[in-house]
Amino acid sequence: MTTRARRDLVVAVDVAAPASAVWDLVTDWERQREWILATRVRVVAGDGRSAGSEVVAVTGIGDVGVVDTFTVTAFEPAAEGGGRIDVRHTGLVVTGDSSFLVEAWGPDRCRFTWTEVTRNRAHTIRRLADVVEQARRRPLPTTDVTR
Repeated sequence: MTTRARRDLVVAVDVAAPASAVWDLVTDWERQREWILATRVRVVAGDGRSAGSEVVAVTGIGDVGVVDTFTVTAFEPAAEGGGRIDVRHTGLVVTGDSSFLVEAWGPDRCRFTWTEVTRNRAHTIRRLADVVEQARRRPLPTTDVTR
């Protein structure tokens, strides 16, 4: 029998860029391949920027990977730039809730916090923790964050 354990993963990073630019980057699902290693993402229903939108991410190499399906449950841009987006993972392997929070810390600085609250098999949690740590160490693109 395989058990599922709750795991909370939280990674926060201070970014030397305007909150609005970081918000635009992290909520542009297709661009996540630029800062989440070996991951391809696409919106399959809705616009990706409103509750009810459905998204599919595949982390892997070539035809081998883990499929992560999720639904946007909240999309809350902040007036000062940044904001919060919440999703519910609905896949067979990855389940639980996640959020991206971008908080403005002045005109050219912000904090990006990525939270994953999952109920997964132990090996999946280890892999997810590796992906989150690699993303944390990989700098957000600074050359064209605003495109």
